[in-house]
Amino acid sequence: MSNWSFRSIGSFTSEADVDHWARENRVSPRDVKTRKGRDGRVDAEVRESAYDDSSNDVFGGFDRKSGFR
Repeated sequence: MSNWSFRSIGSFTSEADVDHWARENRVSPRDVKTRKGRDGRVDAEVRESAYDDSSNDVFGGFDRKSGFR
């Protein structure tokens, strides 16, 4: 079990979609955690401490539901 805290960024249709989201929003794949739900969707979270190091809007309070990429 890790000591990292994660923040949910939303639900995606596949791991590839999560990877695409991370690349589009300049998030390191090391900072993304995923898990597959019963419905087949992939829930994604980003490591909280990555927010401090980021210079993009993703970590300014936006998430996938609010309409950014």
